[in-house]
Amino acid sequence: MSNQIDLDREVESFFKDIEKQNQQDKRDTLKILLAKCIHLNTSKLMMDNSDVRSIISNAKIIYQNETFPMFLGDNRARLSESDQANVCVIQSAINYFNTKDCFNKLPVFDKREDKI
Repeated sequence: MSNQIDLDREVESFFKDIEKQNQQDKRDTLKILLAKCIHLNTSKLMMDNSDVRSIISNAKIIYQNETFPMFLGDNRARLSESDQANVCVIQSAINYFNTKDCFNKLPVFDKREDKI
């Protein structure tokens, strides 16, 4: 709670002193205040057994619908079978976390098809 009170004081101070600050100082101060505000609003995502089962179940569906062999990146590196399964689990976890609004940006794999 004291963090919230400190943030409120800093915001109040920012608006009192805004006329006196140059443009760059205004930007820097605002960035700091926004970072503090974002940090205060973050909370942990508590996962239970049903969440893990959901991720694994979705990974199996992704694996069944995936095209193999799997190639990633610009150099089209071929993945081993175990790594292909791991990528499907990671994709499923990313999808799960995205539904819970855990990401600012959605991570994706750079999959390439074998054209050699």
